[in-house]
Amino acid sequence: MSDHRDSREDAMRLLLSLIVASSCGLVLGNNVIWLETEKFADRGGWVNDSQFVDQMGSPFLLAIGLEGPVADASTTISVPSSGVYRVWVRNRDWLPEYSPGRFQVILGEQTVNHVFGASKKDGWIWEDGGTVKLTAGPLTVRLHDLTGHYSRCDAIVLAADQDFRPAEELGQLARQRETYGGVSREIKTLEPYDTVVVGGGLAGTFAAVASARMGCRTALIQDRPVLGGNSSSEILVEPQGDTTREPLDPGEGGIIEEVRGDVFGYSERLLRLVQNQPQLDLFLNTHATGVELASASEIKAVIALDVNTGERYRFPAKTFIDCTGDGVIGVWAGAEYRHGPEPRSMYNESRAPEQGEVNKGTMGGTL
Repeated sequence: MSDHRDSREDAMRLLLSLIVASSCGLVLGNNVIWLETEKFADRGGWVNDSQFVDQMGSPFLLAIGLEGPVADASTTISVPSSGVYRVWVRNRDWLPEYSPGRFQVILGEQTVNHVFGASKKDGWIWEDGGTVKLTAGPLTVRLHDLTGHYSRCDAIVLAADQDFRPAEELGQLARQRETYGGVSREIKTLEPYDTVVVGGGLAGTFAAVASARMGCRTALIQDRPVLGGNSSSEILVEPQGDTTREPLDPGEGGIIEEVRGDVFGYSERLLRLVQNQPQLDLFLNTHATGVELASASEIKAVIALDVNTGERYRFPAKTFIDCTGDGVIGVWAGAEYRHGPEPRSMYNESRAPEQGEVNKGTMGGTL
């Protein structure tokens, strides 16, 4: 009888290990534990920065401490087997001259000796933290900020294979994330929409609402936790323009008149507007990463990443509206584009520069 009970307990322990492993990005077969920091169970004082997925490949945790180091971020994993593991940490020394964003990694009761964020190298890199001895079973992993000055940590890899090294090249790194559970291997296809709007600023939010009001089943994809873009609670730039304020000068108005008000409340009012709109599905914290083409001139689906969970989604639709701010959906689809000041001769504009810098100069980030 005891043999059966022991086997059941062993099976339950294995099942628990698999559940913990799947949530944290652990591949048991290769003894590689891949941890995306944005998926940590407790972020402490660190925040998820997902603004640079296209540039560096992933969301990451950022320590913003105005009065000193922030509280530790932590998560619990299951170590598949006891042994020596090499610690790799992907981070950025964002100001190599001074290395202000320094932090440590704590594994259980062990503090990894290496201090990260002080490589004196520019850009995102994998730093070798040396080796540690780990015991099979649950292990708490912590990010310990040392300065409060914007420490940046993307991922932690614990490798029993001493020859294993995470990739630096973004394409190879993306494939490793899929292999080792950093992102979902499967891309989940959602039910087809009539309209998919990418970008939840004012333009994107109102486009999605208008689409839904015309009877179209609509998805609004927004890579931030709030709506509003420059007018959101994150930036607080009040929308202006031709407003409806004078009886004899009605202006343009439109859907914005339903939410116009104090600049501090746009995100909340926009959220209520969207949530109360039938036929409209909202996907916050969802970053578009690519498109699928039906032909050289037609998009059939947008691929997107949940920046908190690493789950990937496919949004098929009949119509796509690019409100990303940078026009990336159109660029990925192969649309022609240009940016920067055009020369005077292009449109015969008297105040345009005589020699333009098409595809070189850019405008500021706020209009």
